[in-house]
Amino acid sequence: MSIDQWLLLASKIRELTSTFFQIGLLGFGGGYAFLPMIHNEMTTRGFLTSLEFGNLVAVAEMTPGPIAINTATLVGSRVAGLLGSFAATLGVILPSTIIILLAAPSLIRHKDHPILKGLFSGLRPVVTALILTAAVFLLQTNFDPLFDWSQLLSSKEFWLTLGVALPTGALLLWTKTHPIILIVGAALIGLGIGLL
Repeated sequence: MSIDQWLLLASKIRELTSTFFQIGLLGFGGGYAFLPMIHNEMTTRGFLTSLEFGNLVAVAEMTPGPIAINTATLVGSRVAGLLGSFAATLGVILPSTIIILLAAPSLIRHKDHPILKGLFSGLRPVVTALILTAAVFLLQTNFDPLFDWSQLLSSKEFWLTLGVALPTGALLLWTKTHPIILIVGAALIGLGIGLL
């Protein structure tokens, strides 16, 4: 590699680390709530298109582990190779690791305190809204970067996805079917539809 290429790689590594550190520090609500933030940062910086990001999220969802960390690792790898995956992963996990190590003893000691209970009961609805926002975001990136509800409702892909998603959700809730079986089954169905 030339010096210019090394400098470009170092710049990407630094940018990935700082961006994912900020996401890890400011992101609330768990992995799915991080997805719109990661998407915004990566597309704004020109690292990924919405479609590329949607594909990476699909792969991250299928791999074991937390979705935010998997997505950070895959995005980092796509942007700057192996070093990029380490940089993005470290960036996203470092803030929460530090905060948990500092806060855990106090949280455990005061877990039954009314103020702390009230705080967590107030956070739950916000986290639910963040996860629902992530679901809408995934619909948008899955079907068209220039998302339009009327276009979505008239697309056969949407109704096909809905026709697979609802029974899959029902299977998960009522039969306790292992998610891996559903993922493999959905991949085979998608492969079959793609071959038609």
